[in-house]
Amino acid sequence: MNDMQKNYLAREVESASPAKLVLMLYDGALSAIKKAEVEIAAKHVPEAHHQLMKAQDIVLHLANSLNMEQGGMIAQNLYLLYDFMYDALVRSNLKKDSEPLQKVKEVLTSIRDGWDDGVVQGKPPPVSIAA
Repeated sequence: MNDMQKNYLAREVESASPAKLVLMLYDGALSAIKKAEVEIAAKHVPEAHHQLMKAQDIVLHLANSLNMEQGGMIAQNLYLLYDFMYDALVRSNLKKDSEPLQKVKEVLTSIRDGWDDGVVQGKPPPVSIAA
């Protein structure tokens, strides 16, 4: 990343709302996982390790940022999902195996998209009408 990109990112982070910052963390974790997959396939062990450590750090930060008292069951369930993802990232990093990353990407993308729709953009959840 060049200096201009770093400056742009710094400004974006400084001006982002807390909800947008969480979205940026999700995006960063997904980006690191995708890069790790490429590096694992290319047998670039140090680069794969670096990207997986980035993803692990982000997921750990997300888990540690949960307010279990105010968040109730939602926070507890998110914590369990983050714990699952962290374990899968560690397994992938230890074995340099991209297979565990598939489920992590799936779960993380689902959480990310729900966060973007519901919190960042404020879209109401879909309404289902029972017959």
